[in-house]
Amino acid sequence: MSVRTVWIFATLLTILFSRGAYGLGTVKAQCDSSMAWMSNSMGQSPCMVYAYLSSVCSPDKYWGVDPAQPPLGNFTYAPPHGTTANVCQCNTVAYNLMEACSFCQGAQIGDWKSWTTNCLPSDISKEYSPDVPSETVIPSWALLDPTQAGSWDATEARKHADSSTRKLNLPLIIGASVGGGVGAIILLVVLYLCCRSPRPGDFETVDGPAAAPPSFVASTLVAASALSVDTSTVSKNPNPSMRDSIPIPAAAPPQPLSGGEVLRPLSPSSSRYSSDTTASELSEIRNPTRYSQENLPKS
Repeated sequence: MSVRTVWIFATLLTILFSRGAYGLGTVKAQCDSSMAWMSNSMGQSPCMVYAYLSSVCSPDKYWGVDPAQPPLGNFTYAPPHGTTANVCQCNTVAYNLMEACSFCQGAQIGDWKSWTTNCLPSDISKEYSPDVPSETVIPSWALLDPTQAGSWDATEARKHADSSTRKLNLPLIIGASVGGGVGAIILLVVLYLCCRSPRPGDFETVDGPAAAPPSFVASTLVAASALSVDTSTVSKNPNPSMRDSIPIPAAAPPQPLSGGEVLRPLSPSSSRYSSDTTASELSEIRNPTRYSQENLPKS
């Protein structure tokens, strides 16, 4: 495989698999095994789902979650602030996931009001408004509204965990699937064109009609040799032209004239009168009345 082919292959792979995927930092936070009910349908913990949702608003599409720090009885995750106080963070979905991540490690739960302290009113929402990355799904319990109770309720969330419904971004998933399929087809076509070996017939040219098979030529020659040619009607010119190759009819017999004179025919190979034609004969030829029907001998 040539260097050019390898370069094309690498470029297509980069385009195909860089379709807006979101990156994760090191999600070191680990939930206790008794909290498995918090995981979404993809088996992801609330800490990992939170990281995926937060990475959407990150400039480098990168987000990590550190584990809760002891003493766990006094630990809560810090609310969003500065550039992190955005639409990806200042909503009830992200808040529920972050507090569940803290709770599943044995740490404390913060309240909703503290979580939105640094958020602009326009960014605060009871739903996650950005597109959900195709790499994750939001568990149904994370869609509950904590604003009435003031904080995330683990008991209430557990009730909704068994009736999990997935909040999918269908346009994004369909677009990613179709785009990935088309990209794979284009990649296979390019690889086939670049890597296939040329066949002998690919560059063969034909300058004229194909030669006849030897058997056909032989049969044609045999048939031609069987034809009879009347050489008496063909000109004997050694270099015949199209005019000379036309058969010339035999000369007509001399016609008797009155007075005993005879009109000699012209030579077939000459365009002039014969040298022994007399003046009387010439005058007879120039006089057309001499050759009228009544002047010819009656048969």
